[in-house]
Amino acid sequence: MASKGSGTDDAFLLTVVHFVVRECLHTRGIEIAHVSRTIDDFLNDLPQYWSLEEAYKRTGSLRCMQYFASREPNLLPTFYHAWVVNNVSEMAIKRGDIEALKWLLEVYSPNLSITASAVAAAGEGRLDVLQWLYLKHQSRVHWGGAEWCEAVRGGRNDVVEWLRNFVKPHKEAAPQLMLNAAKAGNLQLVQWLRKEYELSASNAFDEAIRGHQWRLAKWIIMNEAVEDPNIAMDAIAEDGDLPFLQWVYAHNFGRPTPRALEVAAFNGHLDIIEWLHVGPAKLALSFSVFNEAAQGGHLEVVKWLHAHQCPLTTTAMDSAAENGHLDVVQWLYKNRKECCTSRALDRAARNGHLDIVQWLDSTRESFYCPAAINRAAESGHLEVVQWLHANRAEGCSAEALDCACHQGHLRVAKWLHATRSEGCGKWTMDLAAGGGHLDVVKWLHEDLHKSCTTWAMDSAAREGYLDVMKWLHANRTEGCTAEAMSMAASNGHMDVVRWLQQNRTEGCTPTALKNAIVEGYLDVAMFLHRERGLRYSFPSDVTLKGLRIEMVEWLLSTCRRELEQGIKFQVVRRDWYFNDWMRRQSMEIVHQDDSSVVWKWSPRA
Repeated sequence: MASKGSGTDDAFLLTVVHFVVRECLHTRGIEIAHVSRTIDDFLNDLPQYWSLEEAYKRTGSLRCMQYFASREPNLLPTFYHAWVVNNVSEMAIKRGDIEALKWLLEVYSPNLSITASAVAAAGEGRLDVLQWLYLKHQSRVHWGGAEWCEAVRGGRNDVVEWLRNFVKPHKEAAPQLMLNAAKAGNLQLVQWLRKEYELSASNAFDEAIRGHQWRLAKWIIMNEAVEDPNIAMDAIAEDGDLPFLQWVYAHNFGRPTPRALEVAAFNGHLDIIEWLHVGPAKLALSFSVFNEAAQGGHLEVVKWLHAHQCPLTTTAMDSAAENGHLDVVQWLYKNRKECCTSRALDRAARNGHLDIVQWLDSTRESFYCPAAINRAAESGHLEVVQWLHANRAEGCSAEALDCACHQGHLRVAKWLHATRSEGCGKWTMDLAAGGGHLDVVKWLHEDLHKSCTTWAMDSAAREGYLDVMKWLHANRTEGCTAEAMSMAASNGHMDVVRWLQQNRTEGCTPTALKNAIVEGYLDVAMFLHRERGLRYSFPSDVTLKGLRIEMVEWLLSTCRRELEQGIKFQVVRRDWYFNDWMRRQSMEIVHQDDSSVVWKWSPRA
């Protein structure tokens, strides 16, 4: 994961380079020597520590990527090379940059496995890319697993249909593929997998329920021996599927709870509410049902509940105001005696509903709302802040300016500073830095002469705001702590970790490497291991989940002895090649189900 801050000027220049190369030269078939030389001169000024991945991530430019590829060491570890290629190919596919993808796979890395590219293409619905990979590089893709699952999960039906014609699912991936198909509601695929691989669809029942795929769930119940097919009727009520709700009730596959009434009310399903209350279930109406209907803004449901003597509290009108439903607020005020509390105005202000704020004020109810300006400032609603300041007497607290700075609302912050006298707290710059708001940080420093603590740089590092960190480093003296590098490592901010290593002396905590590994950031883990000499350290009973094969390869190459202490790895079933590779690495299976396999190091004599 790249950090968000790279400097406004640099970002603008990179955008210009990208635009010139792609829009002005490439699309017109123009190759102007002096322009190319100028661009190359600019590239020479870019940070030389950038990786090929970072260069493409920052610029989106094939020319820039080629430039950094030419400067790489001749011998990169194969697993790291694969890591970079897989990351960049996924970015290129998501950007629709097929030219960059072809250069990457055919020129930069013509021999590596490119399964990740097929998976990304399937997930993005890029059938053209899948067809190109199948036609030109079929042997470099481990077909039949993850690409199937990604297409199904993403609802890419055209890709699924193409895969059925050209790529047979691998038998090891078929169980997880059935789970994905059930959750996506693809009944045809579930039926085909059941027949083709002689799989029971009963295990897919829970996934169909999780995906709210009621027709498929019903088919599984009717065609498989599902043990205790208990269906949560709340979810059916939420979707508003009355026929299926009645079928489940009639066949005793579930019983509704009061929550079913609440979710039906929030989503405006009046027919569901009527059946649950008047029908055989005879659920009682409660104030929470009224609250949910008001919060969802369903006036017809509100009127029906009122006509059927449903109790309510002030929360109903508060919730309607919070969510901007003025018609519901006005109807409740006119037809019910419960009215509302000061929370109605506070929350309407927070969410920017000025019309509701003004209407509530016009009722002349005795609302005392000292937090209204604070909440509106936090959300950046300057017009609400100004109206409250001009028309109400409660004022605000220093929290208003604090919250505006934390959320990066500089216009609001400047207005509060110029108009109000409450000022701000001592943590304001810390909050702004942690939010990545460099313009606010500069304003607090230069105009308000505020100070900060080490948490300013620490929190900026955690979120990857390198531009904020560089400015604090150059203009403030508070510095940071070892937590800065550790938190940056945990979140995959490689550029932040590298900059801290080169420019600060605080180092990192002993958990930095462990956290980078757990989160799957191979580049960060390798850097910390190489530059800081950190060693692998995990409890012997830990199970590492979701790691990519490149990370496991690196772990085996650097800390094989530590792995012998009992470390386990969980690998998804759909990645049949990864599981087969684990078997070849002297790993043994300690647990498996339809979705994953857990491996443990088992060195053979």
